[in-house]
Amino acid sequence: MPAICEIHELLLTWHRLKRELNQEEKARLDKAATEDARERGELIDFCDVVARFAEITARTSEQALEEVAKPMPRAPLDIETMDPQQLRQTKEARKAELAAWKERASK
Repeated sequence: MPAICEIHELLLTWHRLKRELNQEEKARLDKAATEDARERGELIDFCDVVARFAEITARTSEQALEEVAKPMPRAPLDIETMDPQQLRQTKEARKAELAAWKERASK
């Protein structure tokens, strides 16, 4: 006989899985209804768009949005720059490498 805490865990898992299945089914039906409406040439209500947007934004955590909105780090300013002669030589070397690779790949 399982312990009460094990039964509780099983019930929680069952409820979670049932809820996820219901959400997936609802999403599938909504998508099918939207596709059918589009095939008939009907437009999506703006209220539906706003409701869907609110639903999506409610699922994203504020912390995740802050993580995405972080500024990109700047490159250090003390890096050495190449003079035009070095740039030209590097460009020519890369072109030669690419040509050699293309030649090997075409064989």
